[in-house]
Amino acid sequence: MLGWTGDYGDPDSFYYAHFGPGATSDIGNWKNARVFELLNKGRATGDRAARAKIYAEVDKILSNESLRLPIVHAQPLLAKRKTLMVGFPVHWVVSRLMTLVRSEVGVRTRLKDEG
Repeated sequence: MLGWTGDYGDPDSFYYAHFGPGATSDIGNWKNARVFELLNKGRATGDRAARAKIYAEVDKILSNESLRLPIVHAQPLLAKRKTLMVGFPVHWVVSRLMTLVRSEVGVRTRLKDEG
């Protein structure tokens, strides 16, 4: 199964990426001012109970509008050393490594062009 997964298990990782401003070009650039407002409010709120209410309202709106219907979600693979207390999702590790590689390649290219 191929697909997308969130960075971590926070509702913002899933809702904002799929329904936030600019995230719906594949489904006709759907917009809902109330959802955008709630998503921004959820991002700005640190209180767990308040966030749960905010994202419950987002979920209700999205369920009623049936924009995207998730049909499956895989358990992300984790990479972990015995000495680490927390595992990191493999995609997160790969993403960070690729960022470092791209950065290094960019530096080398600039140095080569300048030299």
